[in-house]
Amino acid sequence: MPLKRFSFLTLILFTLPFTLLLKPAVAVTGFVKYLNNPIFLPGPLGSWDGRYVASPSLLKRDGIYKMWYQANEGSGVWKIGYASSSDGITGWLRLNHPVISVGSSDGWEALISDPRVLYNSTNNIYQMWYSSINSYWLSGPDRFRLRFATSTDGINWTKTDGWIFTGSSGMWDSGGINRGNSIIYKDGIYHMWYAGTNNDNLVTYPFWRIGYATSSNGVNWTKQNGGNPVINPTMWWELNNVSYPTVLLEDGLYKMWYTAGEGEAPTDIVYAYSEDGINWIKPASENPVLTRTSGSFDSIRFTLSDILKESDHYRLYFSGYNGSNWAVGLATNPAIEVVATPTPTSTPTPTPIPADKVVIIPGFGGSWNAASLLSCGFLDNGEWVLNPLAAGAYNPILNAITTSGYTPLPFYYDWRKDVIDNIPKLSNWINTNTTVEDERFHLVGHSMGGLVGRAYLENQQTNNRLERFMTVGSPHQGTAFAYPLWAAGDVSKEDLLFRFAATFLLKECGGLGGDDGATMRTQAPSLRNLLPTVDYLMSKSGDPIPIASMHDINKNNWLPNTYLPEDFFGVTIGSLAGNGFNTLRNIIVKDPSKHDIKLENWLDGKLFKTVEDSTGDGRIMTSSSLIPGAYKKVVNLDHGGLINSAEGIGEIFNFLDIPIPATLMADSITPSSALTIIGYPAIFWVVDPQSKTVKDSDGLVGIVNPKSGNYQLRLIPKSNETTVIIGQFLANGKNLWKKYKLKNILPKFLTISFDPTTPLDEPIQ
Repeated sequence: MPLKRFSFLTLILFTLPFTLLLKPAVAVTGFVKYLNNPIFLPGPLGSWDGRYVASPSLLKRDGIYKMWYQANEGSGVWKIGYASSSDGITGWLRLNHPVISVGSSDGWEALISDPRVLYNSTNNIYQMWYSSINSYWLSGPDRFRLRFATSTDGINWTKTDGWIFTGSSGMWDSGGINRGNSIIYKDGIYHMWYAGTNNDNLVTYPFWRIGYATSSNGVNWTKQNGGNPVINPTMWWELNNVSYPTVLLEDGLYKMWYTAGEGEAPTDIVYAYSEDGINWIKPASENPVLTRTSGSFDSIRFTLSDILKESDHYRLYFSGYNGSNWAVGLATNPAIEVVATPTPTSTPTPTPIPADKVVIIPGFGGSWNAASLLSCGFLDNGEWVLNPLAAGAYNPILNAITTSGYTPLPFYYDWRKDVIDNIPKLSNWINTNTTVEDERFHLVGHSMGGLVGRAYLENQQTNNRLERFMTVGSPHQGTAFAYPLWAAGDVSKEDLLFRFAATFLLKECGGLGGDDGATMRTQAPSLRNLLPTVDYLMSKSGDPIPIASMHDINKNNWLPNTYLPEDFFGVTIGSLAGNGFNTLRNIIVKDPSKHDIKLENWLDGKLFKTVEDSTGDGRIMTSSSLIPGAYKKVVNLDHGGLINSAEGIGEIFNFLDIPIPATLMADSITPSSALTIIGYPAIFWVVDPQSKTVKDSDGLVGIVNPKSGNYQLRLIPKSNETTVIIGQFLANGKNLWKKYKLKNILPKFLTISFDPTTPLDEPIQ
């Protein structure tokens, strides 16, 4: 949505000194792309910059063109490298390592990009300003920041710890500073033109503008023009968004080239000039300057990177993307003689090999880590494993993948965290299991696991390593089941795995005040990611309660901001949904009590009745399980059967184009009750009434549909005090939870009594 400022521009034209209008703007329409583009390709396969190179910043010193650029090997984690050339076009010599890597002392920084380098001749140092990016950068406040580094040789850099420039809350750049900056040092003052964005989603509502700031030392900056943009898209050639500014100062005139784009993708380079750096003239006769070339390396994205003024011509360095790779190109004004094509600096990208590894991501509560969960914190305390209660849900497909000759890669994760907070770990997991350059993976996400997979794809975009991706019973429009648990810690409507996970958090991490709602909102922020995005609450009179009218705390804070383009970033996507099982669709609510309101529970209404219908899998509505534009398959299976039945696995394998084992026997009974034993820190075994022995998995044994009788616990403590917790989850929805503290390090032999009809409050005899 271009911002119109015709009256403002008219005022500028009549109030600026007449001499400004007479000053000649450089002839910018004569830029011609170099015929031997691209001039700088990704490095050799397997190297740190072996897949993408972009956004170069160039200096010419002592007859050498020095270039700093962002790159990555395909992981999506951009770093900054260095290369040099005698002519700035051919024969680039690059280092075999980045000169600036990702990382900040507080862990905020997940990516870096867009370096801008100046040489300070007074202090004989190189100075670099570059973008620092948070792990989730699609939307929200303060997700892009600017960092600063110095170097005596341009290779070994010292980074400042922290950020020197950020967006301003409530302003046009509240989302942060990114997409390039341009800095000029003049009369003891640094002048910076920078691109910024607001809080909106960059895919659905892209917004980029250009601002201006000054500094006496390059570190402490003051925003000019009242903190407002100095370049807004007001001309047709600026399209809807402007970014990637590059400014030269010549004969007292600031000349800016910058990138314009209709949506998120930048596609054109345009031009403006100014006498004061704030008020800019945009000559129609000079615009647009350059655009993409169909069928070339810059056919999809086309961004300005830097401009150098030589004695007889201008050099415009740009970055191009063709859907597979980023590379660096050159345009000049006027055109220069074509130089013979140099020896290629990279090995051609091979055709990706077919995927033979399948990543499986379980749903909420499907993973277990005793140390992390018992700490009631979110620190990484080692590897997560499969929750034994979920073994029946996921072992059938894991075994079937192996039988088919493929490699299963189960990804176990902290399901309490916001969905997006698991992106780095999943990306690292996939990269760690990559053994061949350009290797691709299949990914299957069940329930919330499908949302984790989706978040990875949206974050990595074309840097993802997926070939096919299927979500199985995943709530892309949320699920009403999440509301009672999120709004008040009510577990009455949950299935067995949710009941165990929620009961654990409520009993082990709840405060002394007994505020179950606050406990769940603090201990499982991921539940908010599962709240419905379509109206689902109803008053007792039957009137719908619009989500827009609900309290912000009870609104989904992630799904409304997600977006998958029509090409799904080059990945084949499918969704498998269940149908024919009564599924929660609406919740009829009544007014909360004064006590509820005081605790900030049930703020949008307290559970009164539920409305179900059969267009779902018993947990997720069919409509919520489908991804628009993707392959869709709806079957008569419940939520668990979608992932662990022979029919469900067969549908998944058909989509992944994996051979279905002739002996596939995966049907299992949906569990309705469970007996759980936690022993920590300890090693232990449980012998059931039928003399079957089960060893713990990281301090947990989970027995589904347990038989009535005595269970023998054989426990070897690892410390002088061992926590033992017995959970009894009955088919009627009742949950019992009992904790014991066992002293000394001697082996323990205990008997646990379980009776599903008359359970004992003290199960250890």
